[in-house]
Amino acid sequence: ISPLGGLMIDLPPELTAFLSAAEIVEIEQLALELPDEPSRRAAKALIIEKLQTGRMDSLKYVKPPLPLREFLREGWHVVEPGKFISSWHTDAICDHLEAVIAGTIRNLLINVPPRCSKSTIVSVMWPTHTWTYRPHLKWLFSSYDEGLATGHSWEARLMLRSDWYQSNWGHVFELVHDNNQKTRYDNTKLGYRKSTSVGSAATGFGG
Repeated sequence: ISPLGGLMIDLPPELTAFLSAAEIVEIEQLALELPDEPSRRAAKALIIEKLQTGRMDSLKYVKPPLPLREFLREGWHVVEPGKFISSWHTDAICDHLEAVIAGTIRNLLINVPPRCSKSTIVSVMWPTHTWTYRPHLKWLFSSYDEGLATGHSWEARLMLRSDWYQSNWGHVFELVHDNNQKTRYDNTKLGYRKSTSVGSAATGFGG
């Protein structure tokens, strides 16, 4: 990641792609504590062992347990009473959203007609699916209407609390009970989802 005293810590790409700033600092501090050459040669092994043993919890779930398009099909019944009808556009939206999480797409604009499930996929399914393997991520959703934003947040929380979700990923994280509201809820892996609207506060929540 960075040269420290001549040591280049070359972690595997599948790990470095998901490092947070705090985790990079922790790795750098570990390297600085190993000034002699034998210890420096062992730094990579020590760091990888640390990641693999789960002492950095946010790196334990770096790959989705199933594609978002499959998560959408299997979990549709939790938030919608009707039968889910798959189409090329729902698969395309899911694939593009997963590319955003992977970092291969940085800016995404989705234009589809009304009633094509865009809001459900983006505001409900996408964050809850991502939390199954990256529960530390923080989400901020905004809408022109406060009631609409709150409704999507409520549906996402309904998904998180559902028997279907809990039976599959209940071991990954839990919702924090003392900060569990319709418009803002946190999990035990330091992730959160907040909803806002035009005229409401959206700054100051990034840490």
